Amino acid sequence: MRQVIPPTHETAGPRPRPRSPAGWALLGIAAGVGSCLVSDPPVYEGTAQTPPVMFLLDAAPQVTTLLGVSTGDRIDLNVPFRSQDDAGDELIARLYLDYALDTEEVLAPLAFISPGKFTDDRSVALRWQVPPQLSGCRQLALVLTHRSNLNEANRPSSNRDTAVAIWFVDINNTSGTPPTDCPVVGQ
Repeated sequence: MRQVIPPTHETAGPRPRPRSPAGWALLGIAAGVGSCLVSDPPVYEGTAQTPPVMFLLDAAPQVTTLLGVSTGDRIDLNVPFRSQDDAGDELIARLYLDYALDTEEVLAPLAFISPGKFTDDRSVALRWQVPPQLSGCRQLALVLTHRSNLNEANRPSSNRDTAVAIWFVDINNTSGTPPTDCPVVGQ
C-alpha cells in the first residue's frame, strides 16, 4: 500500500493561475470582496420651497426712519429679498395701511413676481401715493407671500410663508414735531 503524503509548502509547487477570462473575473471578485465598494452618488430631490426673506436693512426708504409725508406724495418702496419658489408658484406683493390692525386698508392691487431660486438677487418695488383723507401716524406694510399661500380674500393663509416690511408714516403733520403715538428710532 502506498502512503500518501499531504503536500506542504515545499512540495506543493506553484499555485495554478486562471487561464480563462472567467477565471480572471472570479479572481478579481475574490480580491475585491475585502476591499471598499463605491456606491452610486446620492440622488437629490428638487430644492424645497422656502418662505420669502426680506433684507429690511437694505430697504428703501429705510424701515428704521419715520417717514413724514403729505397728501399727494408718492413713496417708492423697494425691498431686496430671496426665496426658493416651486415652479409656477409666483410671489404676490401687496401694500396695506395698518396691516393686521382694526383700521386695516388695502392700498394697492396685487403685484406678481415670477418664481425664482434662493440664490437669485431680487427685489420687490411698489409705489404708494398718499390719499387726501389720511392724517396722523400710520403703519405702511408691504406683504410678500407665495400665491399658494393666499386665501379666498387674497390674504396670506399662513404667517410661515409670509414676509412683512413695515414703515411708520407721519401723514400731513404740519407741527414739525413727530406725533407721540408714532414710534421713533432710538426710543
